[in-house]
This record gives sequence, structure tokens and C-alpha cells, in this order.
Amino acid sequence: MKLSVDQQLGKYFKVGLNSLNSFNTTKGEGANPMGQVLRASPLATPYDADGKLYGFVPGSANQVWNPLGDFVEGAKVENRKRYGTFTTLYLEAAIADGLKYRFNAGAEVKSDVYGNFFASATSDNLGGLSKSNNKTGFRSNYTLENILTYDKVIAEDHKLNFTGLFSYQQSQNQSNSFSNNDLLADNLWYYNPALGSNLVGNGSYSKWSIISYMGRINYGFKDKYLLTLTMRSDGSSRLAPGGKYKVFPSAAAGWNIIQENFMKDSKVFTNLKLRASYGVVGNTSIDPYETLGSLSGAVYNFGDKTTTGLYLSNVPNPNLTWENTATANIGLDFGILNNRITGSIEAYKVYTDKLLLPQDLPFTSGIPNAIVTNVGKSENKGFEFQVSTVNFNGDGKDKFSWSTDFNVFVNRGKITQLQDGVINDIANGRFVGQPIGVIYDDKRVGIWQNTPADSALALAYGLTVKQGSSSVIGNIRIADVNGDGKINADDKTFIGSSEPDWSGGITNRFAYKNLDFTVVAFGRFGSTIISSVHNSGFANTFQGNYNNLDVNYWTPTNHENFWPKPNAAATNTPNRGVLGYFDGTFVKIRSMTLGYNLPTALAAKIGGKTLRVYASANDAFILFSKYRNVYKGIDPEALNGGNNKGSVGVDTPATYSIVFGLNMTL
Repeated sequence: MKLSVDQQLGKYFKVGLNSLNSFNTTKGEGANPMGQVLRASPLATPYDADGKLYGFVPGSANQVWNPLGDFVEGAKVENRKRYGTFTTLYLEAAIADGLKYRFNAGAEVKSDVYGNFFASATSDNLGGLSKSNNKTGFRSNYTLENILTYDKVIAEDHKLNFTGLFSYQQSQNQSNSFSNNDLLADNLWYYNPALGSNLVGNGSYSKWSIISYMGRINYGFKDKYLLTLTMRSDGSSRLAPGGKYKVFPSAAAGWNIIQENFMKDSKVFTNLKLRASYGVVGNTSIDPYETLGSLSGAVYNFGDKTTTGLYLSNVPNPNLTWENTATANIGLDFGILNNRITGSIEAYKVYTDKLLLPQDLPFTSGIPNAIVTNVGKSENKGFEFQVSTVNFNGDGKDKFSWSTDFNVFVNRGKITQLQDGVINDIANGRFVGQPIGVIYDDKRVGIWQNTPADSALALAYGLTVKQGSSSVIGNIRIADVNGDGKINADDKTFIGSSEPDWSGGITNRFAYKNLDFTVVAFGRFGSTIISSVHNSGFANTFQGNYNNLDVNYWTPTNHENFWPKPNAAATNTPNRGVLGYFDGTFVKIRSMTLGYNLPTALAAKIGGKTLRVYASANDAFILFSKYRNVYKGIDPEALNGGNNKGSVGVDTPATYSIVFGLNMTL
């Protein structure tokens, strides 16, 4: 439900209210049995001779639970209810000619109630005790802004705008959760946690705030020369004392070349603008209290009593401060041939200092959690090009028209400094001179073949070459990168990065009479992805008890050099991790839409002014992807967000949709 109100109060005041409210329920958000489905042997049956569901799938060595058990009525229950409201209020006052004051107040309130129950005979418990869990959460966030603006035109040629801002934002979050197992009856679900065993409760509370001051001046002379100067100061409660406040300046300049006298009679350019900017921004998006040490509870037996003790789970960081990012940018906007061709060219360079990243501590510290620190510096530089063209201009209703939007962008990033002069922080996957999230691992060079040369080389490395399941022949071969005659951790090297060489997209729109057709395509070229479909010890083990990818695996008579041999004695093929690295290059047709506008007279007969029918295919075609088309992968764009390594999940198959629609204006 949405409500919007704007009201003028006399000559000088204006008020407004906007409120967006929602309530939604979700059932079965985590009900994804695909993990067990993909692992179950296709040679097995889910039913016994009496037509009842098996627990563990036959032949799986009690490792694969029957996924159909999740769909028995009441066996797996998962519900979530959310309520949210986002409401903003403003008051605007015209103080004097060109001088205005505006007060903005915004509040966001969200509540979240979640519960689940998993019976014994479900894939979540694998025949163990039933269990339930319920959680409640409440979050509030409000922002107050005071904005003063002054607009003035001086002697017709000078335009001046000043903006001053003071704002305050505060957020609070609290939650509680309870879990138990071995419920007295399955139909209790999650509603009464006390009617079960091993009741465990947890709760959390967090609060943070940020205060900001900003001043900005915009100046323009004859719409030719433009200048913007900004200075802001921000203070964040999430940072350490002495590091909470930071000043961030920025400046931008523009030159409307098309306004110059020597360009006014141009028959080629209809727009030409050069612009440049430099600015610094800050990042404080870390959890509250990261600067403080934290304790966690542990229940243990002390004599004949059950006692709750505390242990240090995170260490304090009293020096944590802002992550700073400085960006320099230069761009050119253009319009050619009465704007039949428009676009922009842009280049940028970004420097980030005092990166806020988690850092794992040594095991000897006894601290289980990573500490957030300002660990070093990074830089990014890139290039963007965008152009829109009107290839055929169908001014008339019955004429053919065709327009194209094309964009390409290139980015190169790398870490330039780590803490304490470290060059290679292997434990945290950070390396000076490499992008954040670079892949550092063993390098595969094929499969050990049953030839005298490979057997002799394997023996030289101290590997077993005798026949049988323990023989290295038929397994993945790892490169001796440093050439020391050993294959160990010292041979790890840089495999690739999720950062592509370049990316781009193109949109074409066609129209003829009442028909229209739009095609949107996107491509990524040169990146490396990690496919858990291939390297998982869960879905692609190469062991005969489980389902596996349908691949041309190695046998003594089939000298395949990519896929290793199947096995019966081992759960996972050795060095399986390197099976998941693939070239992430692809071109995807993101959408194709065909529409038809019915004649106005026909639309009027059914009570409408306009009527359009259309059909759209989304994510239906992936081209030029060896990962998908040769190695039986899924959507290479379906990256597992947040890890910066382009990882494609196991149990999230690619999806596409075909949509039929009708638009009518009454």
C-alpha cells in the first residue's frame, strides 16, 4: 500500500508525505532438495517393494537421503512473515528570493518472524532427530536532514547554486532465536520450543549512527563553463575513537564545447561536452562494535553442575578508521548528426586506502573469528564507452525504425599494499599486484596416463603407479611449478581472477507498423569462474555409488586428458578442486521481446484506448561459453555473490522464462 501527499500551504510553505507499506509471507524459502537429487544414483529407486519411500537411497552407502522425504505432508515446514514500512516527510520553506530550507525525515521499520520444522525423515536430518527453529527480528532506521539551498542568476551569465546539509542517521537491530530437537510430536512444528529437547536460545542487539555535514557550490558561466566544489564531513559510531570523523572533498568541472561560437554552426555535432572530476568518499560498512573485543558463551560441566562460561571470540581493534576511496574521472559526451548518434567516452582511476577487510588470525591465537582491520591499498582503472544510434528513423507510422544502444567497459584492479609490508597474504587470499579475490591454487596439466613416460615421472615424484585404486594413473596431474621435483603447497600459483578482460552489452530495437521487436545481449570475456558443479565432493565425486556429471572419463583404453578415472574405494577423486576452474567467457541473450499494438479502433471496441500484446524470452540463450556448451556447466553469469571469485553453486540450476503479457490503457 502506497500513499503520497503533497500540499502547498500558502505562498511560502510546502509539505509532503510518502509512505510505502508491505506485508508478505514466504513458504519454503530454503526448500531446495537439489543437493540430494544431484547426488543420488540414477540407477536407484526411491521406493521399496511395498511402495514406501526409502530413507537413504539404496547403493549410496548411507550418504544420500531420499529427497522425496521432504515432500511428505508436514515433514518439512518453513514459514516467514515480514512487515515493513518506509515513510518520509518533508517541509519546504521559501525564506527569500532564491533561498529555500527543506527538512526531510525518513523512517524505515521492519519486523521479521521466521520458523521451521524438519521431521526426522527429511534431508535436513538424514534420519536423525527432528528439529525446529524460530526467529524474530526487528529493525528500525531513521534519517533526519536539514538542507539549505540558494539559487541566484547574476548579470544573466552567472548561475550560482549553494547547498548546505546537516544529516543524522541511526539504525537499530535486534533478534532472538530458539532451537530444539526431538520434539514430542511432529505437529507441534516450531510453535512451542519448550516441548522438545536441547533447547538453545540466542539473542543479539546492535545500534549504529552516522552524522554528516556537507557544503556544495555549483557555478556556471553562460552554460559553457561549469564548476562544482563539495566538502563533507562524516562521523561514524562504528569506528574507533579518534578515527570516527573524516573530511571528504570533491571537485568537478565541465566545458560545454558546443556552446562556443566556433561550434554553433557545426553541421556534424549537436552536443559536445568535456568533463572531469576528482573526489574522495569513505566506507564504513562494517558491523557495529568491530572495534571492541567480543565474548561468546560455552556450556560445559563443572563438577556436578552445568555452567555457562565465556571465551574471547574476537579481539578489539582500537585503530579501526575509515576506508578512503579517491576517484579521478574524465569524460566526453557527444551528439552527432542531429543526435542520430549520441554517447560518451569515459576513463577513470580509483585509489582505495585503508581497506576494511577481515583478517584471519593464527590458530595459535585461540581466536576463532577474523578481525576487521585497515589492511592496505588497492587501485582500479578503467574505460567505458557508450553509444546510441538511430539506424533507421521511422518518423511515419508505417515506416521501419531501428535503434541500437551499445556499451563496453574495461576495469583493471589490484592490491598495491598490504599491512606491515606483507607481499603475499596466502591465508587471507590477498597478494600485492593481484586483484582482490584472485584464484591461487594448484595448476592442472592433464591426467596421468598409463605410459612408460608418465609412470617414470610419477615415480620420480614419489607417487604410486601400481595398478589398483591407489594408483595415481588416471588421476589429475598437478604441475611442479617451481621445478623442485616435488608436488606440494609450494607449487600453488595464480590461476585466474573473476575480473574479465572486458564486458559489454548491446540492445537493438526494431519497429514496423504495429510490430516491435527488442533484443538485449550481454557478454563477458576473459574471466575465470569456479564451478562447484565440477569440483564439488558432493555432486561430482567420480565414485560409482553416486550420481556424477555425464563426462568422457579416463579409462585404461580411453586416454582422456581432462576428466579423471572413476573410483570405488575413494569418496572423492584426488585434487578435485582444480576441476572447477573454467574460462568464464560467454555471450547471453538476456531478453527478446516481440510486441504488437492492436489498432486503436479494435482497442476501443473492448473499452480501451490502447492495447498491446507481447511475448518475452528471458535468459534463454547462452552463446560462446565453453563452460556451458562443452563442459556441461550452468549459467556462467549466475555467480555466487559476495566472494569476489566468481563461484557457481551446485544446487542452483540455470533458469529461463517465457512471459506472455497484455498492456491496456483505459
